[in-house]
Amino acid sequence: MEKTERSPLLEALCILSFAGNGIAFLVYMVAAVFNQPAQEWIGKLSSLYDTSRFNSFYFTLFSLLYLVSFTGVLKMWNLKKAGFYIYTGAQIAILLLPGIWLGSHAFSATVTIFTVLFIALFAFQIRRW
Repeated sequence: MEKTERSPLLEALCILSFAGNGIAFLVYMVAAVFNQPAQEWIGKLSSLYDTSRFNSFYFTLFSLLYLVSFTGVLKMWNLKKAGFYIYTGAQIAILLLPGIWLGSHAFSATVTIFTVLFIALFAFQIRRW
């Protein structure tokens, strides 16, 4: 039986995803614990005047979604196709949740582009397993 190895592109995608998901998980957990300072910080750095919708549950939910996404990447690192579906589901939820929770003004073209790009590149890679 021939053992499949990770391609350099898959390794790069996984490493970038590990870093991104890991940092996002930590940031959202800190924001969930320190909700009031996080709301104030968001208010200072963004054009949002009402940050009351950013409650601890919102930040905890995102933290869990990033943890699920991280789990999917870990499975893909181990060449398990199920990881792709876990990752994709979590990333789509991460993409859609701000629009559902905060309204249509929460849409981010940059996040959408990177999400679609990573999902497409991962999909291209899993075809090789």
